[in-house]
Amino acid sequence: SIFDEMRRVNARWEQIDRDGVVRWLGVVTEQEKWSLYAHAGCLLFPTLWEGFGLPVLEAMSVSKPVITTRCGAIPEVAGDAAIYIDPENTEAIAFAIAQVLLVPEGTALMREEGVRRAKKFSWESAAKKTLDIIRASSANRR
Repeated sequence: SIFDEMRRVNARWEQIDRDGVVRWLGVVTEQEKWSLYAHAGCLLFPTLWEGFGLPVLEAMSVSKPVITTRCGAIPEVAGDAAIYIDPENTEAIAFAIAQVLLVPEGTALMREEGVRRAKKFSWESAAKKTLDIIRASSANRR
C-alpha cells in the first residue's frame, strides 16, 4: 500500500517533477545518508515509537530543523530544538513542514540549539556511561 500511495502522489505531481516527488531509496550507505541530510530542508521523523532518536541527533548535528514526536527518548534528546507533532495528525505534520520550509528564518534558533544539543551526545560518552554501569553492577554483585 505504501508503493501504491507513492505512485498516486507522484502521478499528481508529474508536471512538476517527472522523477517523482516521493522516492523509495531502500538501504542507503553511510555516505549517502549524510548526503541526504546535507541536502534536506528538514528531518521529518513522525515515529510512533522510538527508543532513542539517533536520526534526530544526526540531523541536528548538521543544523537541520527537526519535526518529530514525543515518543520514546526523543524529547530528552531533542529538548527545545525540535518541532513536536502528533504522528497521526497529517494536518499538523503538513503545517509543521510548511512552517519550516516556507519560513526558514523562523528556524534559526532551533537550528542553533540543535547543534548545541547534538554536541552533548557522543559515542565516547555513551561508552563511558555504559562502562560505569557495568562496573557498578559488578561491584554490587560482590
